[in-house]
Amino acid sequence: MPVVSFSVSEKLVRRFNEALSESGCASRSEAFREAMRNYISEYEWTKGVSERAIAVITVLYDKKTRKDLLSNLQHEYDDVIPTTLHLHLDETNCLEVFVTKGDGKRILELIRKIKSIKGVKQVKFIATSSEL
Repeated sequence: MPVVSFSVSEKLVRRFNEALSESGCASRSEAFREAMRNYISEYEWTKGVSERAIAVITVLYDKKTRKDLLSNLQHEYDDVIPTTLHLHLDETNCLEVFVTKGDGKRILELIRKIKSIKGVKQVKFIATSSEL
């Protein structure tokens, strides 16, 4: 099995180690393998996205991020964003939730644009097809 290395902040490593010990995960390697499988699963959804999709997109970002960038995207994609929710988490972080419905390719385009915004810390989504 190949060995992979990368750089992360000390704070992130500390929090990761705490999560590992509390979750009972067998090892760091297993946790990274699971994260990689999740990443691949998300990526594969994006390749097979349908014309009629539903997704809930959560965006964790630094309050210093220009809020107008997210707001502009919300207006640009109002054809697929019927609902949003905004939460102030603490002094430095906000959470934005986009409930989307419509053209899957358009939703995917929105996700990619959100990920490109400086100050966005995490973008997660749960997606499905309305054809189910």
